Amino acid sequence: MGIVFERRGPVQILTLDRQEALNALSPAMIDELRAALDAAANDPQVRAVVITGAGRAFCAGADIAEMVKMDHDAALSFATQGHGLCRDIEGLSVPVIAAINGFALGGGCEMSLACDFRIAAEGAKLAQPEVALGIPPGWGGTQRLPRIAGEGFAMQMILTGAMVTADQALAAGLVTAVHPADELLGAAVALGEEIATKSPSAVALSKQLVHAALGDREPLLDAEARLLDRFLIVSNMPIAAPANIVRGNERVLRARLSDARFFFDQDRRHRLDSRVERLASVVHHNKLGTQRDRTARIVNLAT
Repeated sequence: MGIVFERRGPVQILTLDRQEALNALSPAMIDELRAALDAAANDPQVRAVVITGAGRAFCAGADIAEMVKMDHDAALSFATQGHGLCRDIEGLSVPVIAAINGFALGGGCEMSLACDFRIAAEGAKLAQPEVALGIPPGWGGTQRLPRIAGEGFAMQMILTGAMVTADQALAAGLVTAVHPADELLGAAVALGEEIATKSPSAVALSKQLVHAALGDREPLLDAEARLLDRFLIVSNMPIAAPANIVRGNERVLRARLSDARFFFDQDRRHRLDSRVERLASVVHHNKLGTQRDRTARIVNLAT
């Protein structure tokens, strides 16, 4: 299956249902989800959207089984597609609530970051494990996570790749509530129904203003997607399946990933190393002027 649709009054529920793949997002599934969001945006009876997952996962992120079949151009297109999905969620005029019922990993966690609310089941776990695979987050995690949970917590999640529990996410402000698993969806719907009693135009405008208050992140989101391209040679990238991460056997996982290597031709390796060194200079030195200056330099690296 792909996306399961359910309407409860003014609330549209979209359930990711690829349980055999921990609800990982394939290109086709992203297209289906984006079409569902567009339909919700154009239905005046829909006043809130809930995204959740079937089974034990919310979403395990990008579908690795699909990615390993992709050439470089297809992988870059897939990364752009993931960014597009998150922008669609963020830009929807009605609020979007992530009901995180289980594992939210990588792009699945990043998709939840684009939602207006995140509530979690007691057993839910969230992670940005990309560094263990030799790549940075690629669907907006480096930009949205620090804005939501603070720079320190974002650094911990992104640089270690470690999972955080629902209670840890709640303490950091990454989620706003934790519920028993059997009450999670009802709580998400109740939140949507409460917002539906308010003026739709006021809700839509308020959502835009809150996003504007956090500053323009579009140039850096674009830069994140392009910088990911510097690391991706998908056809030669040994990568762990999400299920291996979910099992929680981190020692075995790390051992498997420690030998992972990317294979570039010599010229491409040289250009990559040069860009990474320049990016490190931007990140680690404080004598670079204002935040605007640093942003400009990072964006320049990605072009």
